[in-house]
Amino acid sequence: MLPNVEDLAGAVVTIASLARGLERVLPDMTLAQYRILTMIGSSPQRAGRLAERATMSKSALTGLLDGVTARGWVRRTDIEGDRRGVGLELTDDGAAAQQLAERALVERLQHYFDFVDAPDRQAALDGLAAMRHALEAAWQAKQ
Repeated sequence: MLPNVEDLAGAVVTIASLARGLERVLPDMTLAQYRILTMIGSSPQRAGRLAERATMSKSALTGLLDGVTARGWVRRTDIEGDRRGVGLELTDDGAAAQQLAERALVERLQHYFDFVDAPDRQAALDGLAAMRHALEAAWQAKQ
């Protein structure tokens, strides 16, 4: 059975509030920058593929990449045999920035979990994991 509209609307507000609370603890980057650094760090990739995976337009990704490249966090590379393709790699500074941000985000999420009743903590974490898998499946379905 699917959740009702009121429950889904409440979930949307919760997700937006959680995102804002997490972004406020980031030490000098946005959640979008963190997501991109994490994606590139897990697997260097082409800019076009990253735009699809991050569910953003190529122009929005270009602006985001310009910012993280200017900060020395990402390096653009040529792709052998493809004059128009652009590869993306995390620099050492980018990896350090991503790890610092991740620590801050994990600490903040732990703080929020401290307010979840102990018996419900695993269910809350499982729910987040289920949504992560659903997002991945939805992305794969677009392929």
